[in-house]
Amino acid sequence: MKELEKLILGGDDQSLGFFKTIISSLTSLKELWISIENPSPEAESVFRVCKGLVKLRMCGARKSHSFVRALISSLISLRELAITVQELTPELGDVLKECTRLKSLVIVGRLNDGFIWKVLRPPLADSLEELRILKSQDSQDLSFRDYHAKKNAEASSIDIYIGHG
Repeated sequence: MKELEKLILGGDDQSLGFFKTIISSLTSLKELWISIENPSPEAESVFRVCKGLVKLRMCGARKSHSFVRALISSLISLRELAITVQELTPELGDVLKECTRLKSLVIVGRLNDGFIWKVLRPPLADSLEELRILKSQDSQDLSFRDYHAKKNAEASSIDIYIGHG
């Protein structure tokens, strides 16, 4: 199993215990699709095994800001990230900027003023090619600075979609 490069775990949310058991032997994993029930920042330690992970899709339960911060610190090789979070805040934008190799970001959550402005700044803006934001119905409208950041990023060839998810 150490040679497995792609793992898709569909269906219901997986328990953290189950995930820990299978992931510990998958050091060559490059792509992972998973939904973990009740993810916590402690789950980050499980991802340390996946240093070479390039694509990550985490659906299901909305992840907290602290979970995403812990996750990002372990996954420095990420090129594509799709994730559902609770709040799209400027602080989360600062966390995501640490993914300096990220080319594609698909993110679902409640959009707050300042997130787009933060996430579309260097160093992330230097590598990002695609940004998809699927916002919840109770999201805030785009502020002037978010709108301006979006227009500037589009002018520099970043493909951006913002819609309801």
